[in-house]
Amino acid sequence: MLGGSSAGNLRARLRELDAEIGASAARRLEDIDSLIDEVAVSLERAALVGRDDLIEELRAHNVQLVSERDRIQTLFAPNDEFLHEDPVAEDPAPAPSPEPLPPPIESPPHEPEPAAPLQASRAKPTAKRESAPFAKSSRGFFAKERKLEGRKPQAELTKALVCEARALIQWAAALDEDDDSLRKSFQLLKEHFCRNWPDVPFFGFNADRAHPKETWLHLAEAYEVLPISIECLNWVEANKSSLHPSELEELIVAAAAPEAYLFRLAFDHGLEFKDKIQRDIHDRIIGVQEDLYIPWWETSARKRNESADIRKAAMGLTSVFERIKARVDKRVAVASRMAALQELAQSVEDQKRPVDDIVAMAADCLAAGVPPSDKKLVVLTLPYRAVLEESGDKRLTKLIEFISKQERVVAKAIAGFEIDQADDPEADRRLDRVKDLLRGKTVLFVGGHCVPEKQRKIKASLELGDLVWPEATPDTNQGAFLNEIKKADYVCYLIRWSRHSYKEVIDKAKAMGKKTIIVKAGVGLNRFVHDVDHQVLQTNGKG
Repeated sequence: MLGGSSAGNLRARLRELDAEIGASAARRLEDIDSLIDEVAVSLERAALVGRDDLIEELRAHNVQLVSERDRIQTLFAPNDEFLHEDPVAEDPAPAPSPEPLPPPIESPPHEPEPAAPLQASRAKPTAKRESAPFAKSSRGFFAKERKLEGRKPQAELTKALVCEARALIQWAAALDEDDDSLRKSFQLLKEHFCRNWPDVPFFGFNADRAHPKETWLHLAEAYEVLPISIECLNWVEANKSSLHPSELEELIVAAAAPEAYLFRLAFDHGLEFKDKIQRDIHDRIIGVQEDLYIPWWETSARKRNESADIRKAAMGLTSVFERIKARVDKRVAVASRMAALQELAQSVEDQKRPVDDIVAMAADCLAAGVPPSDKKLVVLTLPYRAVLEESGDKRLTKLIEFISKQERVVAKAIAGFEIDQADDPEADRRLDRVKDLLRGKTVLFVGGHCVPEKQRKIKASLELGDLVWPEATPDTNQGAFLNEIKKADYVCYLIRWSRHSYKEVIDKAKAMGKKTIIVKAGVGLNRFVHDVDHQVLQTNGKG
């Protein structure tokens, strides 16, 4: 059993711990109260735009927060006698009678009675809670005003802030809040507007206009999205050729919503104003797609859209624009990468670029969004399968698998990879040209497995002095080709079946002054003749 001294020490320690825990609980309560305030603001905004689905979700969050706050307040209520009674001495004296509590002091309006941090956080004044949405909206306004200072002047964003300032000034008056800062901001915005657009009239500066707070807020959000319409139209005009008809229609209809929303606000509330930029956007939309039906412009009572629908479309413009822009940008990037790959493949064939570059370019195409099963990608990279495999680049694994599975089918189906002599009127002339070039010459094939039947056919058809085709395996030493290179007049690199390291054989052949040819696909007579004609006769000139 604890003695008096030990019990006293324990109580002192428990009081210290209680104070620490209480301070933590007080901070948690402050966080909860702040979240409750934010939920209240969001509820008001959701109600303003008619989002019933969000209202239900926000109410559920509010119930959870209030429940947690009540639980903490109950748990930490100061009713534990063990923690708060005086320390007990070894020989306790009779406890003195408690002194009567002083009468409560009336607190001034909107100010809580001084108390410990935990007590002060338990009950905020009602007036303060009612003004929380106003305070949050004001902070948002001032944040947007600060951003405006660092931007290129935009009339519509300035108009939006002016309308928002008028709404907040009215709100402040209703809550009996200080509006000095808002009025100063309003005046600064007016000076900013008149300095940058001195000849542009704006009804928002007319003190005689007395519209409801909600009307000013709707005007503010309409003006705030007008610049997005302008940005969208600028992008459409610059990228119209890259847009599918359905994408163009969706973007134009979406871009028309903000200006239609502003026009409808003026009409519905009898505001009697005209906005030049709103009219300019309207005319630009007609110019971009004159015959396009814009539902927001419908004047027929039967077909006329509700203002809430137009507002929803206007507020959704950013989402539509970003979605379609991302899709088109990806499509353009894919086309650009594929064009670059095609150009590179031709340069490799012409021996103007190293074959190693194919690896990085193929990976770039995949990164841009080209699927590994894309026919064009497979066709362009099929001759370089061995190079891709030896790179060890894991990004190319699926592409290599698809090339391996579809190699024969694709090679036959895609024009340019197998030359059909019967369908090629130039075949005979091409054969004669190559025969004249190679007659009596020694040709060396580097790569793959020797096919005697093809070896004999090519040699006889072209009247070669000799066609040397050494067996090449992954273990074949490059030095084994050196003697053959010295004897050869032409060295052909069978890239489709060759190890990447065999390219060094071609480099050595070039260094020795030998003519080199890259055979991309099959080694049939027609294919070989085509490659020799293109790479030697057509590109470099005969001999």
